[in-house]
Amino acid sequence: MEITDFLESRHKLNVENSDENWNRIIDLTEKSLIKYKVLEKSDSVLKIEIPRKLFDSILLAEKKENVIRLKIEKKGILKFLPDNAENYATLKTVVTELKTTANTCNRCTSR
Repeated sequence: MEITDFLESRHKLNVENSDENWNRIIDLTEKSLIKYKVLEKSDSVLKIEIPRKLFDSILLAEKKENVIRLKIEKKGILKFLPDNAENYATLKTVVTELKTTANTCNRCTSR
């Protein structure tokens, strides 16, 4: 996995689409010490709001045909501003947790 441009506030990553990976992502959000606000939850989509000091972040997990797409970005009209790598660190933590149970595919890219 290659992660680039960590100073951006939006990142995305694709992981292998498996029930094990999806359940692990759900578990990470449910068993976290941080209280997340679930904005949307279905069999193929999980969208949560992550509280931050200044601007909250939105984490979106979507099941596609072959991959689970993870996207994270700042919430609000100032989402284009750098976030001191908070979103980068959050996505990297998710990847680290998933590596224990599955292989990641593609790479984490800023967009």
